[in-house]
Amino acid sequence: MNGPGAGNCCTAAKRNRPGAGVGLWEGPASVPVASAERQAGLAVLLAELEGNGLEVCLVPSRWPNHEAAMVRCVISRNAAWYRRFCGCHPSSRIRRNALPDTRIRRANIVRILTRMIEGLPTGSQYAAELIRFSEAAFQPRSLSVRANQ
Repeated sequence: MNGPGAGNCCTAAKRNRPGAGVGLWEGPASVPVASAERQAGLAVLLAELEGNGLEVCLVPSRWPNHEAAMVRCVISRNAAWYRRFCGCHPSSRIRRNALPDTRIRRANIVRILTRMIEGLPTGSQYAAELIRFSEAAFQPRSLSVRANQ
């Protein structure tokens, strides 16, 4: 359910913008310097982001329309948290096809995560949301959820 009261990362980030009242995010300077535990979580996010990336290759098509018919095949994907994060920030540009597009740039997120791990302040609007993703990565899951996977 993705509605106003769903409480997912997207709605929480929009609710906690500057001028939106009380929340985690009240301005660039208000994001607290990361504790050791939080830095460890951010380091895991950074390692996943640097270790995983979208990589595709061309393979011959099953149903060739012409002699050199090729299709893209996914070799590796971005980290799951990064795909969700990018999905929360769609681009406003109009595209001819329905391909996903995002305002997020990988190099900027790597820079923000690196600064936060080093304990340096960051003026990024994404800092609070990245902290929530890092905390969600370390939440223990119940045994019943693991048994069903």
